[in-house]
Amino acid sequence: MLNHIYTALLWLKLWPCFLQQTREMALRHSIPLFLSLKPSLPPTQRRTISQSSSFSVSAMASALKKVLSLSPYNNTFRSSNCRSLKQVLVPIANGTEPMEAVIIVDVLRRAGAEVTVASVEKDLRADASWGLKLIADTLIADCTQTTFDLISLPGGMPGASTLRDCELLENLVKKHAADGRIYAAVCAAPAVTLGPWGLLKGLKATCHPSVMDKLSLFSTAVEARFYHDGQSVTSRGPGTTMEFSLALVERLYGIDKVIEIAGPMVCRFCFMHYSLVNQMFLYCMRGFTRQEVFGIWCV
Repeated sequence: MLNHIYTALLWLKLWPCFLQQTREMALRHSIPLFLSLKPSLPPTQRRTISQSSSFSVSAMASALKKVLSLSPYNNTFRSSNCRSLKQVLVPIANGTEPMEAVIIVDVLRRAGAEVTVASVEKDLRADASWGLKLIADTLIADCTQTTFDLISLPGGMPGASTLRDCELLENLVKKHAADGRIYAAVCAAPAVTLGPWGLLKGLKATCHPSVMDKLSLFSTAVEARFYHDGQSVTSRGPGTTMEFSLALVERLYGIDKVIEIAGPMVCRFCFMHYSLVNQMFLYCMRGFTRQEVFGIWCV
């Protein structure tokens, strides 16, 4: 008990110093990234922003604000350059893992996305794993002319294999990826579906532990609860699908939307998108208390 008290007191004492260093580190790493997003920025302005990294935290923060709106992770950027109502496709098949499919659909709909559940079977009903039945909104053949912001594949076997063998879905996802849009998969689907389609070539990805050996044939396999690389987002299984779905919300709508919907669901989450330092910086700069920051990172 005393050890915990001493630890708490030490943390309270060191918090201001830690916060200052976190902001400095985050700004030093962020400014070059944000500058790279705007190559057309006048040279004099670029030098001013770059040189400010050697000044105080307030000076660096001021410099960062000049280019913050250029970041693809900034909510203003997202809302001004994308449709407000995001279109999402979640295909299902016989043998699909029902937890993964339902969590993805539920979380994205809470965020405001229009999610279409499409069956690759001959009818709308899919006999999912564990004796559960899923009813789709439509058949995959009816989705081929629709432009989606995100296509997310649930896992489960043999569901992932059935998705892989659906030519209509394969062509749809490949065109979607070629257009620079986000695609995602969880559980067996990264290794069994996206991998053979060639959509993980040269990327890092994760999947269910039972098929990691297959994933390594198509990508650089990493052991992470979820992983983002390029346009792809991958995850491991039913137990990681909530974090995976929140990561998809972050990609579509930004971090504020994640905070908005995660709170009522009593979620704990983190992001692979940013370095830990940049995560801490973003929350601290927004005025979060240390208790709120603890709540977000105590996973």
